[in-house]
Amino acid sequence: KGALKARLAAPLVILACMGGSYFLMNQVPAQLTPQEDRGVIFAFVRGADATSYNRMSANMDIVEDRLMPLLGQGYLKSFSIQTPAFGGQAGDQTGFVIMILEDWNERDVTAQEALNKVRGALAGIPDVRVFPFMPGFQGGSSEPVQFVLGGSDYDELLVWAELLKNKAEESPMMEGAEIDYSEKTPELLVTVDKQRAAELGVSVKDISDTLEIMLGGKSETTYVERGEEYDVYLRGDENSFNNAADLSQIYLRTNSGELVTLDTVTKIEEVAASIRLSHYNKQKSITITANLSEGYTLGEALNYLDQQAIDNLPGDISVSYSGESKDFKENQASVAVVFALALLVAYLVLAAQFESFVNPLVVMFTVPMGVFGGFLGLVVMGQGMNIYSQIGMIMLIGMVTKNGILIVEFANQLRDRGVEFEKAIIDAAARRLRPILMTAFTTLAGAIPLIVSTGAGYESRIAVGTVIFFGMGFATLVTLFVIPAMYRLISAKTQAPGHVEAELNKALSHDSKGRTVHP
Repeated sequence: KGALKARLAAPLVILACMGGSYFLMNQVPAQLTPQEDRGVIFAFVRGADATSYNRMSANMDIVEDRLMPLLGQGYLKSFSIQTPAFGGQAGDQTGFVIMILEDWNERDVTAQEALNKVRGALAGIPDVRVFPFMPGFQGGSSEPVQFVLGGSDYDELLVWAELLKNKAEESPMMEGAEIDYSEKTPELLVTVDKQRAAELGVSVKDISDTLEIMLGGKSETTYVERGEEYDVYLRGDENSFNNAADLSQIYLRTNSGELVTLDTVTKIEEVAASIRLSHYNKQKSITITANLSEGYTLGEALNYLDQQAIDNLPGDISVSYSGESKDFKENQASVAVVFALALLVAYLVLAAQFESFVNPLVVMFTVPMGVFGGFLGLVVMGQGMNIYSQIGMIMLIGMVTKNGILIVEFANQLRDRGVEFEKAIIDAAARRLRPILMTAFTTLAGAIPLIVSTGAGYESRIAVGTVIFFGMGFATLVTLFVIPAMYRLISAKTQAPGHVEAELNKALSHDSKGRTVHP
């Protein structure tokens, strides 16, 4: 009764929940997924440009020596090392380490604590940089931050990429910032003097084939031994070619049968170039990659880089995202649409159930209170807004509207029986209190194990459980007073749902002359 007397405060409560939800949404860190303990740690190892395979193998031996003391000490169960690294970052100057953590029941440390231990063990190795990190949402081996700059010229892109890389290094949010373009890899540029070669009777194809065989090797034939077929490779002595001057030892045969050195018909220059030339969205591109520092989310890191791009980049440089960063941005763009569609579907279903477009609005007013409670729970529990908490928010639409449905549906039934409007509201709220509390307590009890759970994947379960527990709990407390008040305000001038049917039956019970027709 008190809620009905103060019914004008109900819209203010709903507006306050909407405003509070917006405020808390901006306070909750955004992320694609919480950093989950998957029982594995990766490490990407990068040496100086043009580091040879043998030199990199020696560096990886040092990495192995640094990791050995962590085996059997409650951190690592095993690890494997590979050089060159696999995937798009492969090169002689790269390496990759896969570290398997001890089983859950055999270690007392979290994956983040193990990661910090690994970082300390691998710090300060001369000649290489090591970037340990935990796998992301899809279990990939790439860094979560992948910020792509696109343009028409690599030299210009490099200037701006270096600037953003420096900004990333200055920020405490990111560590191990790198770019995938570097003009520091030495190459030999062999330019053929076509006129001189023609005079001596040496074709460009002969020069190309000779360089391929002497420096790279080429399979020319096969032989069979004990039923197995083997390739026969032709290749020059690897130890005979250590610098540009050694290429003068390569001889070419002219049409006359004479031998001439390679430098007779070519010009050999040593230049610096990038090991790869990337393109993204049909543009030349350079990607800034980085790992997240402990305590920071992907949303915070990307917002920082976005702001730096707005403040520093010219208009002809485009910004896009790749990998996990792209997934995060796409998720952020679609979550509002998904939530709106969920609200629309719920409203249409209720409209069909109540045969009214007004009564479903009363029920839908429970959603702002549930969402506010969900965001409040994320803040209290220190959780972020990710795909799991978003799933919890969508689940809340069905859970919290249940309270409104119970009250509104029973109030409509009482009105059909001829009960006075305000008395129907009071009776419906009182008589539906027990089922509302029973279902609410059942839901809350089911969410508690999600919040207090441990073990593999507990990070995602906490996110879902937190939203459901706090959202359902807050909505249940408030809707018991707000829904009757809103029903009194909005549905006061509406007829009882069975009013039309009752009038029709009344009209049919009389004939055209006003005589009552008895069946």
